[in-house]
Parts: sequence; structure tokens; C-alpha cells
Amino acid sequence: MTYRLMLVLLLMLMPPVMPSTLAQDDDALTDEDLELIAYVSDSFTNLLQMSSVTIEGSLNFLTEFQSDEQSILQSVDSELMYNLLLEDARILALQMTSVQEAESRVEPGLDTTLNLSMELRFVDGVSYLRIYDLPLLLAIFLSDDWINLNEDDGYPPELEVFSSEQLDFLASIGGLGNYYTERTVTSIEERPEETLEDGTTTRVFSVEVDPTQAFSGLEETLRITLGLSEYSVGPVRFKYVILPTMTFNAVIWVDSATDLVAQVQVEWEIDSELESVDAPPADFHFVLSAILAYTDFNEEVEIIAPDLGE
Repeated sequence: MTYRLMLVLLLMLMPPVMPSTLAQDDDALTDEDLELIAYVSDSFTNLLQMSSVTIEGSLNFLTEFQSDEQSILQSVDSELMYNLLLEDARILALQMTSVQEAESRVEPGLDTTLNLSMELRFVDGVSYLRIYDLPLLLAIFLSDDWINLNEDDGYPPELEVFSSEQLDFLASIGGLGNYYTERTVTSIEERPEETLEDGTTTRVFSVEVDPTQAFSGLEETLRITLGLSEYSVGPVRFKYVILPTMTFNAVIWVDSATDLVAQVQVEWEIDSELESVDAPPADFHFVLSAILAYTDFNEEVEIIAPDLGE
């Protein structure tokens, strides 16, 4: 379950690969809507002009499979913080720490709860991972030392899905999760102005996004993240049958003084029926909710590669 959380965290940072067609009919959005979308999109693009940024908040997700034979429920509640160094509108280095509680319930007969912490660093094109504060029984089998995720034998088998393409893509990121563009947004509404806890005055926007456009080019990452590959749901069925059932809603706070995104609250949800030749039919439910605050722009931050084995 830990690797799925890490993939979710990557998806929060990855930019969509935009298709050549719009997500909606030309008449669906007004000129005023398009102006608001451009303003929100620019608030993310403006982040790329910063030399550094900190993103901090919480992320929770739940997946549930329900068939006549079995019920499987998995959930993760995570507190997390990213430090990012940027150069030429790309991520130069990243440090992410997360404290999480994961629960799994398989009926009939098996409930488990797992509390742990992890840190991920990306430096000079190499990704490093350390999982620590492990329960005693798990600590016997899994070291809390740093490991190099770019090496084929440098990580446990359960993290194998997190290697190669995922981390290579992270190295060439061109945005910080800007899913809010003319091509992806289906509706937008500006709310009354709000002042955040730190005193920041913000413009506030409610946004609905077309997931088939927002995740164009990232369908396989999302399919793996949701665990659907384990249920023999192939890429084609996921892209054309399951993904269109997804809803993607967000509330975005933009600093009125700097026009930089200050806070984002998102919710992704899927309700779908799964069919597979290798497994009985099942109902699938997925919910992700997150709230992230963006602070410490252009602060001096040092992110270095860890000493392996420390």
C-alpha cells in the first residue's frame, strides 16, 4: 500500500500531457470562464518561476472492492511535506516526508493497521527512499536504511512498480500538478474572497475537471496506483470504461497579492463495476481527498543525496 501512496503523491506533482482537443464543446465555457481558468492556470505556472517552494498538507485515500465472494477495503491517511528546488521550470531536486496510517480489511477474516514514516529524495536524477518508524514485526524484514530506487536490486519487491518510468518522468516534470487549463476544466466558479490562517488574502475558485483530459498520458500510472492491475483490469478497459466514471473536483485559493497558488483542496472519486476473465465481477469504489498549502517561495533549501546505509 505504501507504493500506491507514493504514486498518488507523484500524480499530485505530475503535469497532464495535454491532448490536441478541448475537454468540452466550444460553447460550454463563457469568455469570463476562460479568463478565470487562465488566471488559475497561471497561478500554477508562476510557481515554476520560483527557485524553491514548500508544499505541505494531508492526503487521504480509500479503495474498496466488493464481490459476491470477498470484500477488500484499503485506506491511507497521510500528513506530508514536499521541499522542491526548481530550475528552468523543472524540478531540480525534491525531498518528501510523510507520516501515514494505513488500514486494510479483507472479509472474511483479516484486518491490519500499519503506521510508518517515509522520506523520498530526488537528487541529480536519482531517487532515494527510507521507510522508518516501522512496527517491530515489519522492521525485522524491512530495513529503515536509505535505498537507491534507481538500482534494479535496490528496493523491496513490493516497490518494484515505483521504479524506472515513474522516476524518470519525475525528472522531466514540466509543472506542479496544473490540471486546471482550458483543455481540462469543464466548469469554474469564483467564490467570495477568503483570508487564510496565515493572513493571506485569496481569490477562491471551485473547479470541475474532466479526468479523461487531465490524466491523458498518465492513465497507466493511475491504473497501477488504484491497484486495478492486480484485478486484471487492462489499460484499454481502464482508459475507456473506468476512467470516464471518475469525478475530479477542486477548490483553489490564489494569493491576491502575488497571483501564486496558496492552497488547493482536491477530491477524486470513482464508482465502477469491474469485469475480468480472471476474477469475479466486483464493484469498485475509490476516493482521494487532499488539501495542500504552498509556502516558503524562493527560500534557501538544501537537498542532498543521503549516505546509503545510514
